[in-house]
Amino acid sequence: MDMNTETTHWLLNSDPSIRWQVMRDVLDAPEADWAAERARLAHEGWCADLLGRQGSDGLWNNSLYNGKWLSTTYSLYLLKLLGLPEGHPQALRGCEQLLAQGLYQGQEVRFSRRQAIQDLGVSALVLSLGCYFGCPNTALPHMAAYLASQQQVDGSWLPNETPGAAEYAYEGTLMALEGLMQARQRYPKLALAQAESRGQEFLLAHSLGLEQGEALKKQWASFSFPPYWFYDLLTALDYFCSVGAALDPRTQPALDVLRSRQAADGRWKLGARHAGKTYFDMEAVGQPSRWNTLRALRVLRWAEACTICSQLGEEAYGYQKYGWAEHDIHLPAASEHLVLVRNLKPSYSERKLQLCQCPQCGTYYLYRTDYEYLVNGTEDEQFLTRLTAQQAAEFLD
Repeated sequence: MDMNTETTHWLLNSDPSIRWQVMRDVLDAPEADWAAERARLAHEGWCADLLGRQGSDGLWNNSLYNGKWLSTTYSLYLLKLLGLPEGHPQALRGCEQLLAQGLYQGQEVRFSRRQAIQDLGVSALVLSLGCYFGCPNTALPHMAAYLASQQQVDGSWLPNETPGAAEYAYEGTLMALEGLMQARQRYPKLALAQAESRGQEFLLAHSLGLEQGEALKKQWASFSFPPYWFYDLLTALDYFCSVGAALDPRTQPALDVLRSRQAADGRWKLGARHAGKTYFDMEAVGQPSRWNTLRALRVLRWAEACTICSQLGEEAYGYQKYGWAEHDIHLPAASEHLVLVRNLKPSYSERKLQLCQCPQCGTYYLYRTDYEYLVNGTEDEQFLTRLTAQQAAEFLD
């Protein structure tokens, strides 16, 4: 992952909610530095603006959930994305209002007493907010346990049992996983690991929602921010990054899509906006997005943390000419750790064409050699190219 100086300055020349995350996740700044920047959130920028809109009753827009992005639920959600630290009194008051007025049977959230059908996505979102901000409400562990118990046989979560609920399996699963992650961090003794693992496997088994390199829903390849309850590939990858998951080769198609969206200037643009009123716009649709660039760089740092692949790059080249050893170029030493998967030329061929794989993260490479006979010896070349999952599949068929 390469990031030029201009992009770094561009990211840092922004709101403190972006700066502190760039410092922590991209620049590896000392904790004291990024924590000091984070401490500014409640007093300046978007975070302070949003806090200033809370009513005296602890609600935003006098609404628990309706009014979508103006409501208390989604105002707290945005404060969480911005990085407002846990324990902030205004956030805690908002969380308590959500639970005081929305808790249903001590284990889920229904904001209307006339609501006959559950919405596990809403319950997962409120669980995530309450656990992240450190709300002391004793219902939160019960909500986490109930959410885990509602997992489907295939590892997914559906919002409810209505006929059309399967349409939102990816959205429901990602929201549930985020809620359980926050609950596990707040209550380490809760037995949530198996449910989380099965949910992750559901997403991975379906390449995070890609089929032959194409998103099952077109909007999943358009990176909106904030994503709210919607699903997209970048938000899913950011989740796996946030939990420190081991890189799974089944994320490769989604990573390929992410890399393909990077512009020539090293930045990512903002995707289509999710309809609904907001208090303010942080960025413009179709323009370079600091939020998406931050998230993409964070994901790629996680994806490229493999100790083998991080030393290889997208392409590597080797060259040796008899009698000119001082000009020799060798492939990176890490290439020696790649495992041969398939010879793509007959074994008797003097020119090699091989499909290789990283044993650590599963990334595929194409290894090719060429040579030319000279009077005093040979001129040898080696080419090593990182393949996308779709490219590798062509050699595996």
